[in-house]
Amino acid sequence: MKKNLLFCFALLFAGVLSVNAQREEWNAGPFKHLSLGIGAGTAGIDIELATTLGNHFQLRAGVSALPFTYTGEFELDNDLLFDAINEAPNPGLIKDELRNKGIDLDNMPDEAELDAELGLMNGKVLLDIYPFKKATFRITAGAYFGKDKLINVEGHLPNEIVEAAGIISQYGGEYTPGIHLGENFIGANELGNVDAFVKINKVKPYVGIGFGRAVPKHRLGLDFDLGVMFHGTPKIDSSNGNISDALNDELESSGLTDILEEITIYPVMSLRLVGRIF
Repeated sequence: MKKNLLFCFALLFAGVLSVNAQREEWNAGPFKHLSLGIGAGTAGIDIELATTLGNHFQLRAGVSALPFTYTGEFELDNDLLFDAINEAPNPGLIKDELRNKGIDLDNMPDEAELDAELGLMNGKVLLDIYPFKKATFRITAGAYFGKDKLINVEGHLPNEIVEAAGIISQYGGEYTPGIHLGENFIGANELGNVDAFVKINKVKPYVGIGFGRAVPKHRLGLDFDLGVMFHGTPKIDSSNGNISDALNDELESSGLTDILEEITIYPVMSLRLVGRIF
């Protein structure tokens, strides 16, 4: 009986020593500890390294990536094609040539299938500020930096459209094939390739709040972020340089451009599992 009690007290004492040893290991001084965090959120998959800078500060650096591709149909304005034929010096010759090529003007494709890619891939450097020494609530400031193309659209126009553009040009007409993106006309190059993207800032300041410590006092912990990334006013551009205002006043705009002008921030919410390496 006494031996059992002594054994229990020994285990209890050893446990207390172990806890005290863990507490003594913790030192919030600059660069005394390093942790690894892996998680996910609205900015994509998160991988971070973090270190201590004192009781009230921690520094994080990492990458976030959200790869996403989508194949969709984009509108072609065939009225521009017909106008170009009718306004050319020899519209009859153009129509005869099109028929000889097997191109039916009454059944021209009015959509182009293009690939759209979301370009959320960023590095980041963030500073966590803890107003209270023992609390896990924090204020975070820093920046994301990386790709300046939020959305990239590319593909090839239907062969009938490209062939018609070449014939119109051959007979002295003027016609630039392309797609409509919101109120913007995206022209294709001479091969019929379309390239357009929604451009944002490469450096995106970040502010937010969070709970948890990126460098946990124990070996494992949870870390939560809620904030906003300021990516600036998105602009539609193209490597082809064929961007202009809509050429047809009667074109029904999707309103995309107006929406983009109002979206200058990107919400960031993420949850990570963090583990202290040392």
